[in-house]
Amino acid sequence: MTLDDLRYNDDTTFSLKHLRATRTIFRAAKKFIKRGWVQSRSASDANDCAVDPDSPSACKWCASGAIQAAAWDKDIDTDLSSSILDKLVGKKYDYSYVEYNDSAYTTQAKVLRLFDKGIADTDRRIKALMGRKKAK
Repeated sequence: MTLDDLRYNDDTTFSLKHLRATRTIFRAAKKFIKRGWVQSRSASDANDCAVDPDSPSACKWCASGAIQAAAWDKDIDTDLSSSILDKLVGKKYDYSYVEYNDSAYTTQAKVLRLFDKGIADTDRRIKALMGRKKAK
């Protein structure tokens, strides 16, 4: 599902469901990044060895790994999360959110702000869809 699909989708319940799930992923992923952040791998353990994002030994995550970890035990598609973050990063840079995470100029604080922007974007879209639903 792309951002344009949401904009033109008449099935508001479906869209709201995906947006709410995406907001949940962003909030959980942000908590992972707060605990620890890493570049150039999905997740790492205390010895800085690469591990799966859902590994019990993981203590640092990249933006993508945090999304994977947040959605791991849930039946939530992460495509919309990735699309929104790519669109937000693309407003300023000519690369994906994964490349943004791994940039030498990116910090943990910047990745946390990116998730804040993702949460705000999903909140805005939810409010807009709710307004359309009430108008019907």
